[in-house]
Amino acid sequence: IAMIPKLQRTGLVDLRETYLYRTFEKYRDIMLEEVSDRVTVRIIEGVQDEIRTSQEVTRRIGEEVIAPQREALIEAVTHRLQEATAVAYEDQQADFQEYLDGVIEDAVDRNREISTIASLPGIGRPMATLLENAISDIVFNVVDQMVTDVCSLENDQAITQVTSVSAEALMSPKYDQRLNQLARSLVLQSLDVIKDHVQIRRWKEQDPLSVSPDSAPSHS
Repeated sequence: IAMIPKLQRTGLVDLRETYLYRTFEKYRDIMLEEVSDRVTVRIIEGVQDEIRTSQEVTRRIGEEVIAPQREALIEAVTHRLQEATAVAYEDQQADFQEYLDGVIEDAVDRNREISTIASLPGIGRPMATLLENAISDIVFNVVDQMVTDVCSLENDQAITQVTSVSAEALMSPKYDQRLNQLARSLVLQSLDVIKDHVQIRRWKEQDPLSVSPDSAPSHS
């Protein structure tokens, strides 16, 4: 037995290819994984307890993590709003135009001046209809251009301004408590996800030992 380590070093014997060594190696790795996972989970749970009971942690998260990323958050939210608005408007453009036509038609019918024009014999009704269509086209084109401009990445000042004002309001002392609660909730949920991931027993997903006692090399 005393010669085995020397034989292993010289390469005359390779115990790593034996079933016994592979079995030992597998259960050693399982033990190390289980121990490290439990230690990691304990650490995460300790951090979660600290976050739940301490206002200092969430205050620092808000001031040192969220606040410095304000401009990046504003830019990300702005572009996301632009993309969402563009997609929603494209899907509903025909319905919006139909709705706008109906609204303008009702408004024109209630307008006394256009009603007076429509009452003129001969050309009155065609002129009123022409005016109604012209108004509808003008209003739709104006709104359509406004939405297109708002959704343009090269012309995002309006949404950026709205997002910036919203961010400033959120970061104001008036919303400190809500921001702290939001930060606490986000961090706790993120740690729960990490904890669940850590608790996955990856050794169960690995292939079983490829060397069995029957297939292990025999030495005569």
